[in-house]
Parts: sequence; C-alpha cells; structure tokens
Amino acid sequence: MNQLQDSQMIRELYEASLAGVPIVPIVLNVRGLCCLRAGVPGLSPTIQVFSTLGRFLEHSRIYRFENGGAAEFFIGSADLMTCKLSRRVEAVAPVCDPVIKRASDLGRG
Repeated sequence: MNQLQDSQMIRELYEASLAGVPIVPIVLNVRGLCCLRAGVPGLSPTIQVFSTLGRFLEHSRIYRFENGGAAEFFIGSADLMTCKLSRRVEAVAPVCDPVIKRASDLGRG
C-alpha cells in the first residue's frame, strides 16, 4: 500500500497481533507514511513493516552546484518544498572528502 495512517485500521491490526493471529506474522509493505509501530512487545509483536523509504521516510538529497567550473556537493534533509523551507528547520552540509566528491562527480550525465 502507499500509506497506513487510519487510526481505526491501525488499532485493528494491533488487536489482531495481540490476539495471536497465526504463527505467520502480519507483514505489511508500506511505500510511504506508516503510523503503525511494528514489532513492539505488548502492542504489535507479530507485525512486520517493510518500506522502500524507511521508518523516517528519509532518502538521499544530494545537490551539485558549479562554482567557477568546480563542482561543489552538498547533502542534507531539505528537499526544496515550500512547506519544508519556510516552516521547518532543514540542514544541508558540504561534502568535503575529495574521494566522495570524485565518486559523486562520476555519476554526472
């Protein structure tokens, strides 16, 4: 599924997990937002959640800029959306290691 956010559905899944629903665990593949906390003793011991983005929806944000012909690379949390740039604190840091910079520059198309 794309997201799991409905509180009633999450409660039902928690109840099923605590009721000892089959030996086979409840396995969910959630692409994006997932508000269910999987594998928590006393709450969701038999639930497993897999995600392409990960628990905190994090994925790479790598920026490449040219400065006088020299490539400069930055990594960070910001993805240049208005809501994230004007209402949240985001961080971007320069990549200074020459080996990593060289490897990043190889992917330039």
